[in-house]
Amino acid sequence: MRRLKIVHLIDLAKVGGVESMFADFIQATPPSGLEVEHYTIVDSPELAPRFRDSVAKHSRLLASPKTLGPFKLPRRPYWMRAQRRLALIRRCRPDLVIAWNQFTDFRVAALKLGCPLIYYEHGMSWYDHSPRQLAGFLPYVTGAIAVSQAARRMLELKHHLQVPIDVCLNPLPTRLLPPAATTGRTLPTNRPLRLGMAARLVPLKAVGLLILAVKKLREQGVQVEAWIAGEGPERPVLERLIRQHDLADSVRLLGLVDDMPAFYQDIDLFVMTSMHESLSLVCLEAMAWGLPVIAQCVDGIVEVVPNGQAGMLLPATLTIAEYAALTGASTAFARQVYDPLSDQLVETHLLSPETLALAVNSYLQQPLLYQTHSQRAAVVGSQWPSYFDFIQRLYAILRRYLISSAV
Repeated sequence: MRRLKIVHLIDLAKVGGVESMFADFIQATPPSGLEVEHYTIVDSPELAPRFRDSVAKHSRLLASPKTLGPFKLPRRPYWMRAQRRLALIRRCRPDLVIAWNQFTDFRVAALKLGCPLIYYEHGMSWYDHSPRQLAGFLPYVTGAIAVSQAARRMLELKHHLQVPIDVCLNPLPTRLLPPAATTGRTLPTNRPLRLGMAARLVPLKAVGLLILAVKKLREQGVQVEAWIAGEGPERPVLERLIRQHDLADSVRLLGLVDDMPAFYQDIDLFVMTSMHESLSLVCLEAMAWGLPVIAQCVDGIVEVVPNGQAGMLLPATLTIAEYAALTGASTAFARQVYDPLSDQLVETHLLSPETLALAVNSYLQQPLLYQTHSQRAAVVGSQWPSYFDFIQRLYAILRRYLISSAV
């Protein structure tokens, strides 16, 4: 039995995809022949309630570099927290250190961990970082794991990372899959068409575009409504848009939804308005329930949604300035995204409400197309790598670094 000690560097103050994946990962049974010990070093000592008990239960250590016993360390001088982080890592004597979607600035001239440092990319590379932060982290990375080909290319094209980068696709959570294979859907005939979106209400999701698309469709006489699952700081902006365009009877902000299977069952089309997505598990979840997806042709979405088969991936033509003028929403998001068609970084654009409305109308005017895409979406969702496959692949990648570091 091979014992593997892993130190995880992560921020668990908020609930998101990477945080939920980490919590699932440390609770998962490792492959045969491995006995794994997890040590968790969190940025903030205040964990989201959803993670507090489970992470503590499955971690040999749960600590923050911002505290020393009962005392909170000051932000400055910076070296105090940096040295505290290093001391916590070295105390664990790990075989591997994994930085989960964060560029951890170690603030040292020469980092000596005594083991490989693996960066796990879930979308952080799309954003801008200070030269100090990049210089304090990237040179020390032994290898990286990316959740998609798009994420791998972002690390290479934007940050010029030259270490080995393995792609390990995120799994589809079993708890969100339909209990039986979905054979496909037909358009509703006794109620308005129901568009659905599930996302944190943060700037990069650009949720206001769905609201404006509903406005366009209603102006065209289309009976349509939108159900939006999720919570976040952009909610007041979305509420204002709904009031401004008199859409209270057409757009529902559901907040956090506990029963996501019921949500997917109750909608007809899944719309993703994000200006970027490293992979987009919610699109996969929706497809597993037989929902065609309408989204932007950008980043890792192309690796999830077969365009013209299980949904429509649309060109983005709206500039950031035009988006801000239309919605009044924050534009605190990345200024460059990955274009999978040209394999290069391009200036950020967003989907226009007109483009979204046109795609919705295409399905309404072609019921057979909707049914065909629904059937294909269900197949794609059912064939996506399972959580078991994901665990096997991820640990295979990690074990390779153990072998190479021992040589």
